[in-house]
Amino acid sequence: MIASRRETWALIAVKRFDLAKTRLSPALAPAARTALAEAMLEEVLAALSGSSALDGALVVTSDPAAAAIARRVGAAAIGDAAESGVNAAVDQGLRCLARWEASRAIVVPADVPLLVGAEIDEVAAALDRAEVVLAPAERDGGTNVLALSPIDAIAPAFGADSLNRHVEAARAAGREARVVRLSGAGLDIDTPEDLERLVRRGGSTRAAALLSELSARAPRRRAGSLPERIMQQ
Repeated sequence: MIASRRETWALIAVKRFDLAKTRLSPALAPAARTALAEAMLEEVLAALSGSSALDGALVVTSDPAAAAIARRVGAAAIGDAAESGVNAAVDQGLRCLARWEASRAIVVPADVPLLVGAEIDEVAAALDRAEVVLAPAERDGGTNVLALSPIDAIAPAFGADSLNRHVEAARAAGREARVVRLSGAGLDIDTPEDLERLVRRGGSTRAAALLSELSARAPRRRAGSLPERIMQQ
């Protein structure tokens, strides 16, 4: 698969579903966490499909189910060779896109189910005016979107406080960086509190619907909150 030199690709690194979202263990049983991870990936891929700025999407994963979901909607998928974490997987994906001669990459996580295509369009437009575009997470100082033009503008450094690291890396490399704040992309799902935010704001998303369905099967600890632990039947 070869991309033209002006193509813009989205890149998603996807952890194995059975190992994903362990920080949600106080609220979700393993089967429920797996189902949520699948639903969120489907949501993110749907948002990418709704963008007019993308020429393709690449998923890097060692999970056959995640690869199948990606290919079902027309995305490319490659194996996560090292399984050494998100930054190694993103770096592998960026190198793959460089070999395909894509010129720009928009890296998004697989756990931002409120992402919409218009936000990707906004990032792509900002990338016309800057070499590095960043969308912050709502909490923890993380980076929920990293857009690069050229693809090797800076190295990925995801994790807590990564927004500052990415800005500093751009400055050190002499790259112009721009920060855009996106309400949908800003919510990544890592903690039980994030689940409650998703239920409140998720509307008709697959992930919010799944949580509502699972919540209905378990008693609540207080009005308006998720159960202490949702056990998938």
